[in-house]
Amino acid sequence: MNSRRRSTFGITTGEKHGAEAITEPTGGSDLFGMMRTRAEKRNSKFVLNGQKRFVVGCTGADFFVTYAVTDPAAKPRTKV
Repeated sequence: MNSRRRSTFGITTGEKHGAEAITEPTGGSDLFGMMRTRAEKRNSKFVLNGQKRFVVGCTGADFFVTYAVTDPAAKPRTKV
């Protein structure tokens, strides 16, 4: 089984459920403009550093989709 199929196995059939982490304590309604959580690439992986609030669907989640800034110098709508 290839890596893409392994990573989506169960999601497309409804066997696995995800949670979404976007909102931050200081974010307000401008989700991307005020985002402070960082995703820094170290070797071949990303390291997350920050806080999230109001994570949707976290009870019983098999995986999390977490929004984070990868390029702090980028414009607000393109840095996520």
